[in-house]
Amino acid sequence: MKSDHLKSFPESHSFLRGLVALVGFNQTEVMFDRPKRVSGSGKYNRYLGNLRFQFNGLIAFSTVLLNISTVIGFATALLSVIIAALYATLKLFGTSFPLGNPTIVILILFMGGAQLTCLGIIGQYIGRIYDDVKRRPRYLIKRRGGFDIDS
Repeated sequence: MKSDHLKSFPESHSFLRGLVALVGFNQTEVMFDRPKRVSGSGKYNRYLGNLRFQFNGLIAFSTVLLNISTVIGFATALLSVIIAALYATLKLFGTSFPLGNPTIVILILFMGGAQLTCLGIIGQYIGRIYDDVKRRPRYLIKRRGGFDIDS
């Protein structure tokens, strides 16, 4: 039964909506009018609560944030190479720069890009470890035929 699969996930920070979709429950929308609160006020912040909820889903079911850091690192390192070429071209045409300025800009950009790329690569490994630690099953069996229930 699907609810048994849902209970079997050992995650401590589970994202229920994602797990329900992962297990394969049918999903639908239920419209209803919520009655007014009898007393007091709710503590849910409409904006920050949704943002926290979205980040929880993004972190629990995706490694896209790790991929973004890797891409930004590569882009920054590439930008430093483009700026170095631009500085070299301008220098060939006689533009003068303050002493050491191009070198510092290029080195800072390149080293920042290299560091961010390395962090992204390390993050990719950590993301794979995180996926393994969650111990989610690779396959969910909908129906078994020709086998005993206890096997």
